[in-house]
Amino acid sequence: MTFIRPTHTLVCGLLCVLLTSHQNNAVADDAVGADLLLKGGTIHTGDGQPGQLGDVAISDGKIVAVGEFQAGLIKRTVDCTGYIVSPGFIDLHSHSDGPIVRKETRLAANFLTQGCTTALTGNCGSGPVDVGEFYETVDEYGAGINIAHLLPQGSLRRKVLGSERRAATADEMHEMTSLTKKAMEDGAWGMSTGLIYVPSSYADTKELIQTARVVAKHGGIYVSHIRGEGTGLLAAVDEAIKIGQEAELPVHVSHFKSSGKNSWGLVRVAIDRIEELRAKGQQITADQYPYIASSTSLAATFLPAWARAGGSQKMLERLNNSDDSERIHRAIRRKLELTNQGELIQIARYRPKPQWAGMRISEIAADQKTAPFDLLIEMLQKDSGTKVVNFGISEEDVRYVMKRPWVATASDGSARIPSEEVPHPRNYGTFPRKIGHYSVQEQVIDLPHAIRSATGLPADILGLQDRGYLRVGYAADIAVWKKQELIDQATFKAPDRYSTGIRYLLVNGVPAIWDSNITGALAGKALRHSSNEREMPSVSSVVRKYFPIGSSGGLAVLVTKDGKVIHSRGYGTVRNNQRVTSRTQLSLASITKQYAAMCVAMLVEAGKLDLDEPVSTYLPDLDLPTNGRELLVRDLIRHTSGLANFIKQNEKESIAEFKKRHNLTWLSNTTHAQWLATTQLKRPPGTEYEYTNSGYVLLARLIEVTSGRPFHEFQKQRIFDVLEFKDSSDSTRFNGSGSMRTSLRDYAIWDQALWDKNEMLLSRQGFDMLFQRGTLDDGTPVDYGFGWKLTYEDDKLVTAEHGGWGSGTTAARNQIKRFIDDRITVAVFAQEHPEFGRKNEAGEKIREVIVDEIYKAVR
Repeated sequence: MTFIRPTHTLVCGLLCVLLTSHQNNAVADDAVGADLLLKGGTIHTGDGQPGQLGDVAISDGKIVAVGEFQAGLIKRTVDCTGYIVSPGFIDLHSHSDGPIVRKETRLAANFLTQGCTTALTGNCGSGPVDVGEFYETVDEYGAGINIAHLLPQGSLRRKVLGSERRAATADEMHEMTSLTKKAMEDGAWGMSTGLIYVPSSYADTKELIQTARVVAKHGGIYVSHIRGEGTGLLAAVDEAIKIGQEAELPVHVSHFKSSGKNSWGLVRVAIDRIEELRAKGQQITADQYPYIASSTSLAATFLPAWARAGGSQKMLERLNNSDDSERIHRAIRRKLELTNQGELIQIARYRPKPQWAGMRISEIAADQKTAPFDLLIEMLQKDSGTKVVNFGISEEDVRYVMKRPWVATASDGSARIPSEEVPHPRNYGTFPRKIGHYSVQEQVIDLPHAIRSATGLPADILGLQDRGYLRVGYAADIAVWKKQELIDQATFKAPDRYSTGIRYLLVNGVPAIWDSNITGALAGKALRHSSNEREMPSVSSVVRKYFPIGSSGGLAVLVTKDGKVIHSRGYGTVRNNQRVTSRTQLSLASITKQYAAMCVAMLVEAGKLDLDEPVSTYLPDLDLPTNGRELLVRDLIRHTSGLANFIKQNEKESIAEFKKRHNLTWLSNTTHAQWLATTQLKRPPGTEYEYTNSGYVLLARLIEVTSGRPFHEFQKQRIFDVLEFKDSSDSTRFNGSGSMRTSLRDYAIWDQALWDKNEMLLSRQGFDMLFQRGTLDDGTPVDYGFGWKLTYEDDKLVTAEHGGWGSGTTAARNQIKRFIDDRITVAVFAQEHPEFGRKNEAGEKIREVIVDEIYKAVR
């Protein structure tokens, strides 16, 4: 295993043998310097695959190398022999909204000791509605872990309607959707509901769909504490599914379970329903805490939602009102029957008598010589904020649910310090319990599955683009621990015991735990969702015509006008059901040539490359083939070189023989050029246009020789860094032909730079050169510029476009088209689609139909 740079799938028809070598061999001469080297551990990258020995290098809070690589200047090394090195754990269900901004609890030590580096707040419909202000507070004071936030629908409704049990008016609905839009623009990752709580539960399905549609337009997710987790579980799951379908956004079910003995086993029926829809393409996931007890308020446990309407005072009035109290009393008695007269309910907090914490209701009633019913009425009247732990979940169901590959681990807890309360042990032990108890000790799930459920899976569910995996360029949120030592210590009677086993924990590259000791560093930060999603209904209508809901694979569509984004949205899923958004990394395949050609143009302007010079001028030691005349640099740019195309079958065989003869496992730009020196030109250079990827590989080598830097470094420093790309990467292994990955967000920045002729890259004359056609030696026009296929009418440039086809697991079929007069760009990226990835009718629709129909829809 080697992950020295981001692993890229086969693009632009690159050799399968190249892909294999890319994944299994290190670049011996690419020494990596780092601030910190985690050496010799068993690396679990977060993808669910078995761990393998290797190293992880970290600089400036980012991962710079993973796997097998040659280390350069290293400031500090940690010997991880015998330890597992994994991504830091991500808690998708946290109630740390308040604690994380309080001095006593902002360190979140109870989560650091579990290996957690990121938490998602705003769950169950409760928390700050002003997302921007909340993030600013987190960043101002610091936090022990990173914080991402959901817009809480219950708190949103309370802000607009109060706690009234009624439908929203048109004006109130408009205010709620406006606040939702602002929250998403401020960085919320989606919206949560708590549909057993007041006032979240007073919103009907129609209201939730209307609000969720705003979330969908900004690329968010719908996260729900569903309306029922007991006998009403199936109907509640169906409601969540309907909201996802009609609002067109991913659905995530919080703390997935069937609670109460009379509902045990229903969660398995719900799983069958969800997996049926997932197979059809709907994005549905869930999370789970690995315990047989839940925890919430005493009121929410025993009283129906209508009885809690209007807040605590109104609830108390109903308890004492003869008309309402009889109905409430019946509900309490039914719940007592289901909980063995309170034997299954443990008090977590009761402020009038703190000593009752940790005792069961039946136990307290016996001690007080009163009936459990009378005790409950008294407790509800004296402290409406009483918290309880409810032992109502089947152990068999817990084990069954955690085996699902789409169920993440989550705590449903909060940042805490030990106190007189006796809360649920999930606050201190969720993640080590899932791994140490259920995976290592009980072997219910294998270790890679358990790790993925806490790392890569929650990152994919939420859409985090730089966390959850050990990959180059990702934030250095990393845990180092021993398989046999990571375990929870918290119990239901002693729930405030910290977990043990985390030896080292890094949050954004800063030690949060070092040599098993908490450092006190507040290195966490607010993680803002980039609301780059923009939707034009007319564009989505075209997309849905050819890519209906439920289609396999993913599609991403960008439309700009005058360099400004007017539509940017993902459809479907890629890479283990990860939803496509404007921040998803996409395989560009041959569209990569645009960036390589820009690098050439930069060197031409700098006087380091001459288009009319022979290639041999720059590579004098390479005996390149000739046929009539020497190869010129412009032949490589314009595809008039006559070079063999390495994606052809006969050339694949030639490469395989070349590698075998020279004991090579993969071809670098240098060795690829050496292979080309063994081939013959198909025709004299400059006599005919024929598209070939080999020319751009040779250009990448020229860029390296004339710039004095590796191609990927030159490209990053001169393009990616200048334009402040966030989601783009290239590989040291591949070349200027088809190795790049980018997002719609970054491509939109690139597109604007081209339309604006951004002089941080090139002069205005240099940009003009990119879109000028060339000529053959006899003067015949060649309608190919610098990485662009050009269409002219009456000597006037009409369109500039390029496609990209990738085989292998990406199955990419991409098309970019710029309509010059209207200054409109349409970019369509199909990824991992079983049809679009083939050179057949479906694949051609991307180029010939969808792009042009989108153009007509927005023109």
